[in-house]
Amino acid sequence: MRKINKKEFNKIIAFANEQFNLDFATYLPRLYSDDKNYKYHYIYEVNHELWGMFLAKPLKYGRLKLLGLGTVCVDKGHRNKGVMQEMFNFIVEDLEPNYDIIYLSGDKARYEKFGYYKSGAKCILRLKAKNFFDLDITNVAVFDISNDIEKLDTVDLAVKKAFRSQDSLNDILKKADHNVYLVKENKDVSYAIYNKIANEVVELIGNINEKKVLKALLKENNKEDIYYSLDVKKAKALYNYADNYGITNFVNLKVVNYQKVISELLLAVKDKKNGSLELRFVDKTLKITFKGKNVKVIMTEEVNEVYFTEQEIIDILFGNINFVSGKIDLDLNLVASWFPLPLPSTLASIDGV
Repeated sequence: MRKINKKEFNKIIAFANEQFNLDFATYLPRLYSDDKNYKYHYIYEVNHELWGMFLAKPLKYGRLKLLGLGTVCVDKGHRNKGVMQEMFNFIVEDLEPNYDIIYLSGDKARYEKFGYYKSGAKCILRLKAKNFFDLDITNVAVFDISNDIEKLDTVDLAVKKAFRSQDSLNDILKKADHNVYLVKENKDVSYAIYNKIANEVVELIGNINEKKVLKALLKENNKEDIYYSLDVKKAKALYNYADNYGITNFVNLKVVNYQKVISELLLAVKDKKNGSLELRFVDKTLKITFKGKNVKVIMTEEVNEVYFTEQEIIDILFGNINFVSGKIDLDLNLVASWFPLPLPSTLASIDGV
C-alpha cells in the first residue's frame, strides 16, 4: 500500500472508471476534476500492477477529525483474493489512529465486515410556501453567487458555524453541482446551498431566521414547496411548517474515539436533560454523564455478560433507538433528549466522498 504521486492521478481515475463503469470526472467533479486531490489516494500493488485503490479525505468538524473513504475498488481480475481486507487492514493500522470517526458510503453488508455500520440520522422536510404566510420577508434579499463563491468571505460567522475553513468551503462549492445563495436582511447574513435538480436545500447557515430564508428561497425559485435536509433535532423547529417529512440514515460509520466523539457532539445538543447512561460493550463500558453545562465520558475496560453490539451502540448514538434490541433497559426519555448526536447532514452530499 502506498500513496500515489501527482503523475499517477489520471491512471488511477481511469482504473476507477473501469471498475465502476463511470466517468469520475463527471460523477464527482469536486474530487476528480482538480489534480490537487491526488494526495488523498492510496493504491494496492502487486509487482507494480495496480490491484486496488481508495480515497481517504480528511474533514474537520469542530474539534473532531473525520476521515471520509471513497472510490474503494479492486480490479475485476483480482477480486476474492483478500485485497479489500488488506486495504482495510492498512486503514486500521496506518490511518485510524489519527482520526475520531471514519465514514464511507456503500453496501451495508460489505462494510459491516470491516466495522462500518450504516447510521447517522438526516431529516428531510417538505415545506410548502403557503405554510410561511405569517413571515414578513420584505427586507430579505437573495443573491445567486454560484459563479462568485468568493462573496462568501462576508459570512465569517456562518462559516465558523459550519465547521469548515473558508478555503475548504469555497473549494467544495466550486466543484459541487449546486446553487449557492447569499441572503441578507439588514445587517444579518446567511448562505444556502440548494440542489436545483432535487429541489432541496442541503445546507443553510447564518444568523437570519431560517424560516425567512426558506420562504425567500421558495420565492426566488418560484416553487410551491421545497425540501430541506438537516439534523433531526434542528428539524423540530420547522415541524409545523412541513407537510411531511422523512428520516434516513446516510453513511457507514466507524467510531474510533468514543470518548472524544460523545463529549464533543453531546455538548452541541440543545435542551438536553441532566442524567447518566451506561452503554456496555462486550469488553468495555461507557459511562456518560451530563449535568449543568458539563459532559463527562468515562471508558472502563471490563467484561460484560449482557451488552450491546457495536452496531447497536452506533444506532443509539447516531441512529434510531427503536431499531435497537430491548435486552438492556435504558432511560428512553434521556436517550431521546441526547441522541441522535449531530453529524453534518452534508456527509452524504457536498462533504461526502
